[in-house]
Amino acid sequence: MNTAIPIVDADSLRRYKKKFNFFETPAALAAKMAELIDDVGRDARILEPSAGLGALIRATQAAIKYPIRPVECCEVQAEFDRTLAQLGAVRVGGDFMLYRPGAVYDAVIMNPPYKNGLAEKHVDHAWNCIRPGGKIVALVGESAAEYIDEEFSGHVFVREEIAAGTFPETKTETVLFLIHKPLEA
Repeated sequence: MNTAIPIVDADSLRRYKKKFNFFETPAALAAKMAELIDDVGRDARILEPSAGLGALIRATQAAIKYPIRPVECCEVQAEFDRTLAQLGAVRVGGDFMLYRPGAVYDAVIMNPPYKNGLAEKHVDHAWNCIRPGGKIVALVGESAAEYIDEEFSGHVFVREEIAAGTFPETKTETVLFLIHKPLEA
């Protein structure tokens, strides 16, 4: 599979970063996140709801050592479709908050937008997209972390504060979560 990323012009990327609060997940952190779902089965359905340029998709493909179904994704920026298609991802929607698949996914791996409470909304929506026994790996800002601690108490299996400076473009503190949905849900 060709993992080369086509060049997205600098002006488009700057506009996208500003409009959508886009900060690409650094490769090392994406790999750490993907390791939390590397035990999914061969027929598992995996969703990346804010795919951007595919950092979490590439990390997921590298972490899972056997052939898997293509990672499904949502991405609001159509300019990134070619990049995502080259990665072998299947775009199932634009705005994740408008995507309504039901509880069909085995795992959701995400670095949602942090502004205006969007991270909290994205994690809540991801919960509705995973089947019982599924899991969410989410990287969120500190304010959303407080919400997740309360809302998903008893379902959080990993909570790790990420070192300041991981995202050089912002000073936002981030927290990594692994959230499991019980089989009885």
